[in-house]
Amino acid sequence: MGDTPSGHRRLPDRMSRDWGTAIAHAAATGVSCGCHPPLVDLLGRVSCLVELRGLEPLTPCLQRAGRLRHTVADLVLVDLHCRPNRHVVRGRCGQDCGQRPREAGWDHVLVAHRRMRDSKFRQQQEDGLRAPHVAPINALVDDLIDPAGRGWVPYVAPVYGGVNALVLCIQRDPGPMTNSRYGGSGFLCPENDDATAERFATLLDDAGIAVSAILAWNAYPWYINRMPRAAELEAGVEPLRRLLGLLLRLQVVMLHGGSARDGWRRLIRRHPDVALRLEVVPTYHTSSQAFIGPPKIRAARMAALREAFARTARILQEPTAGPSGSHRRGRASAEIGMASTQRQEDPQDPHWRGLDWTCWKQLDEAFRDRGAVPRASGVYRLRASGCPGLIYIGISDRLSSRLGGLRRARYRPDKKGHSAAACVAAYEAADKIVSVSWATVTDMDRRDLMGLEADLIAAHRQNFGSPACQFHGELLA
Repeated sequence: MGDTPSGHRRLPDRMSRDWGTAIAHAAATGVSCGCHPPLVDLLGRVSCLVELRGLEPLTPCLQRAGRLRHTVADLVLVDLHCRPNRHVVRGRCGQDCGQRPREAGWDHVLVAHRRMRDSKFRQQQEDGLRAPHVAPINALVDDLIDPAGRGWVPYVAPVYGGVNALVLCIQRDPGPMTNSRYGGSGFLCPENDDATAERFATLLDDAGIAVSAILAWNAYPWYINRMPRAAELEAGVEPLRRLLGLLLRLQVVMLHGGSARDGWRRLIRRHPDVALRLEVVPTYHTSSQAFIGPPKIRAARMAALREAFARTARILQEPTAGPSGSHRRGRASAEIGMASTQRQEDPQDPHWRGLDWTCWKQLDEAFRDRGAVPRASGVYRLRASGCPGLIYIGISDRLSSRLGGLRRARYRPDKKGHSAAACVAAYEAADKIVSVSWATVTDMDRRDLMGLEADLIAAHRQNFGSPACQFHGELLA
């Protein structure tokens, strides 16, 4: 081995094939990571757990590179995710790496989780399958498993908080890495060996939410590895109700994606009392499917996910304990649930019915910036200034086309192009400002979108009657 300009020994090139061996050798011989570009370049391409002794020579460099997140005894969790062929941290390095990685080269910061790769960790989860805090939930899973019917359901890993969970994260359906038949773990676990679980675990880390404070579930708990149909989401309501009955400390429900929101709406429709003590936080799914699209859309969705997790953390940090202990906590949870229910009943609220609605914009103003209205599927709503409730609720496979058609149609003499155009024009002629807000729903087919539209109209009718322009209506007096 030769020496680097800073006097540290250089690793042999053959070791670059096995970065774990390279790090172990570096730690044993005192080689500094930043002084060996091939090693650092290789580190930029993989994500793994390292278990070794004598890491001190490498720690400062990995910290400066932003890749060392936790050191517990000899177990090191290192974040090494970046785009291929991007070189990082070159040049001289002693106790301080002088060059930071180029930010454009990193997709996003991820802690190296995926501990289900480790046979010891997996065995720990299997041994804890009937631990007291998860035993009632996994007994529910036993009841749901039906080989002759709907099929298999993954167990809940004991790394979760189980019945002590404060946060319930509802996603769509179990992924392949939960299924042992396809090389998975057999568990719902944030340490599963897939990008969805890794991204989820990283968001928890960034928000400061302990895994022991949460529990994961699916709107359709049986394994199908596709988007659930409406009837399947309906079948998932009763298992979810039974699960909620076990979570006596629950404060927050996070809804990841359209199927989770749809399943929650179906639950509320059948069991409206379950949300009285809960705060509902709708957001995106953490799967890679949620990040299909241009960079701007991907960045916006990641930012929305981070904000949703941060919001959940803030809720958990609100003081709930007091002289009366659990009674005080229960009262605080009830107040949160009442506020959440009130927002869900207000059709102009940004989180109405568990959807993530955009801010309100006047129809023409919404199109001022090119691309502001997405070309995605979703639901939209219209309101008129000074009027309670909504004047129209609609859906579209391409929101930009549908809303653009409405925008143009209201100026035409015959008002053709949208069924609500004449009614909207009448409101505007009466000096009312008509505004639009929408929510993208990318994981629903046309049939499910129509069901969502019917649910929203029905919810509106309960408190405000039918939206004025919904059924070729005219301006109301």
